[in-house]
Amino acid sequence: MNKFVSEEKKRLRKKYQSIRKQLTDNQVTNKSRSITQKVTTLSAFKQADTVHSYIAMEKKREVVTRDIIEQCFDEGKTVVIPKIKKRGELSHHIIQHFGELTPNSWGVEEPLDNEEYSIENLSIILVPMVSGDYLKNRLGYGKGYYDRFLSRTNALKIGLLYDDTIYDKVLPTDDFDVPLDLLVTESKIID
Repeated sequence: MNKFVSEEKKRLRKKYQSIRKQLTDNQVTNKSRSITQKVTTLSAFKQADTVHSYIAMEKKREVVTRDIIEQCFDEGKTVVIPKIKKRGELSHHIIQHFGELTPNSWGVEEPLDNEEYSIENLSIILVPMVSGDYLKNRLGYGKGYYDRFLSRTNALKIGLLYDDTIYDKVLPTDDFDVPLDLLVTESKIID
């Protein structure tokens, strides 16, 4: 890993997490609703059988995905939620309602020990991110969970973020960073 890239990622992560922390509950709700509306009207979403989604860490002011997941339930789509495993990997599990989630040690809601789902069958993955750029590079939290996961699937990768957290230059990247297919903010779709 390039030391300069690593330091620059840390700096940008801190900057964009700080920007997100300043958002009010109302702003997060309204921005997330606009993002939900854009995601759920995408033709790829309408055609998707299986949607993989994170559950937002509300303390970190992530884009809230509950309304998207609710729409998936209503439309009979299969909903797959990640769960953090011990060795820096994610496992993936089907849920049929929110009651099948329980907070982990960080307070992130995860599936109970439902059967693991094969990522080969995913249509769409909704990806959490701290920041992104116009080339669809993603800045995550620095643990590599999603990069390891995304590198092993051909599903459509959609990053959800706020306008205020788009980096207007090119984000520093490492070889293992996986670019996304689309970014969706409250005002635009970057494809």
